[in-house]
Amino acid sequence: MTEDMILNFGHDPKVKGTDYKTGDGTCVRDYIDVTDLIDAHVTALEKAKPRNVGIFNTVKEFVEAGKKATGVNIKVDFLPGRPGYYAEVYSDSQRF
Repeated sequence: MTEDMILNFGHDPKVKGTDYKTGDGTCVRDYIDVTDLIDAHVTALEKAKPRNVGIFNTVKEFVEAGKKATGVNIKVDFLPGRPGYYAEVYSDSQRF
């Protein structure tokens, strides 16, 4: 989450679901910057060795990291989760 994203979002972000069986009740996702993804693909093609970073974050952790990185204390509305939402969704890069 960049400072530009936070400052230009246009409204308070909404987080749907705070009662999942995770560390802080919000969903777990593995966030990645697009340029990091491109770099990862290039590296994987060049080196092609198995690895798995295995770092995953809840939505709340992601928001807090954005606040800390930018120094902007944004207000977040936490709402009920959507029906059928998975508590945890992340990729397994072990094959890379």
